[in-house]
Amino acid sequence: MLTSHPKFPSAPDVVSYLEAIELPPTVEVNTGSRLSGFLQVTNSGSYHFAIASDDQSALYLSTDESPTNKRLLAAEPEWNNSRNWSSNERRVNSSGNTFFPSLKTVPINRTAFTVGAVTLQAGARYYFEVLHKQGGGGGHVAVTMYPSTSSLPADNSPAISGSKVSNFINPDNTITITKQPVSQFASHFASVQLRAELAAVGGIPSLQWFKNGVPIANARQTNLTVSASTLTTGDAFRLEARLPGATVSSDIARVWIVNGEPELQIERLPDARAVIRWPTSPGSELLE
Repeated sequence: MLTSHPKFPSAPDVVSYLEAIELPPTVEVNTGSRLSGFLQVTNSGSYHFAIASDDQSALYLSTDESPTNKRLLAAEPEWNNSRNWSSNERRVNSSGNTFFPSLKTVPINRTAFTVGAVTLQAGARYYFEVLHKQGGGGGHVAVTMYPSTSSLPADNSPAISGSKVSNFINPDNTITITKQPVSQFASHFASVQLRAELAAVGGIPSLQWFKNGVPIANARQTNLTVSASTLTTGDAFRLEARLPGATVSSDIARVWIVNGEPELQIERLPDARAVIRWPTSPGSELLE
């Protein structure tokens, strides 16, 4: 269960900042997600909401900016296709409906059948939260909204986005890299370990490693392990950390590939001092 996992809610593996109340389809399995932020409308009135996901999900909305006042609006009891707002499959009489136990004969993914229309005031901020759990297969979750006097949006219509969605940006958000990744030599068959350490104020930063300026897929931790056999000597790596209103990049760390095992060269000087040299690539420097 997502909410009973030891990492929930304060120690996620990945933090991202989204522009919509949506996680697009992904191939990741056995994951849990929480989407949260603020919802704002430009026109006061009554609105309906709908949620669609694979696998289960639940939509909460507060009566104000505080998470403590959130309430459950709608849920996906099993799974459905991406942005499929209208289907009744697996939403009516679902064995997975632990969200609205008294509602068995209606699709519980829509507020039109669960809590009714929700009144919102223009300019006010309302805290929202979406919990999503994905087992096997592909996963996704999305939320839509519409005036209570209108019809349910067509399937595959976009999720809530744009000016309606915002993150809380603390002006005091800061990120400091306290330990930079270090350039190094590696033999062709070795594994290369790169590491950075950082301190953040205002939240948990999202992390991304880059190789030669290109993001590395699924490299979102402070540690990075790569096989030297996949590298070209001199490849450049850096870590980027982000919070709303704060972005910082580490120094560039380069990896130099040597043939065979790197060896130390020790030169004995006449006065008994020794100079230890490390083999370098011709014309290259260790630090740039």
